[in-house]
Amino acid sequence: MTPEEWRQGMENEAASVQDSRWAIETRLAANRFGWRQALSAAVVFALLGAAQELLLSLVFRAQGDSLPDQLWPGVLGVAFALGFGLGRWRFGPLEAGAGALAFLPGAWLFVVGLQAFSNGPLGAPNSPAFDNNDVFALAVLAALGAGLTQTWAQRRQAAAR
Repeated sequence: MTPEEWRQGMENEAASVQDSRWAIETRLAANRFGWRQALSAAVVFALLGAAQELLLSLVFRAQGDSLPDQLWPGVLGVAFALGFGLGRWRFGPLEAGAGALAFLPGAWLFVVGLQAFSNGPLGAPNSPAFDNNDVFALAVLAALGAGLTQTWAQRRQAAAR
């Protein structure tokens, strides 16, 4: 049984009972936060943060080049696209947004690991290539992408009926 089928079954049960308190509790249980999905999204975004720092270390910092101005808007675009993809895999907007908050720890862990193990030509960075509070924009965009995907899917299903 998929999470969506379980949620629909809970909604059907809530609609069929006469006890209003039971119906409210059943609807609340159907819409609870999906921890497994949030953890999966967190792994994806933490890997994105680490991959960004790896790319920056290999391409720009090793050559002594300055970071491109379009770096952060590009990361925001990738976060939206990942949120959109997570929504296609039936991740909720809240789970995708919460998972996006793992981008910062993923990037910082890579930077710290690079500082600890780098004694070669990579030259360890002092910090990730973004401000720490910018990560909230990633969470909003990831949630927006997942929410748009689910809205479009629901509209398509309604039109097909």
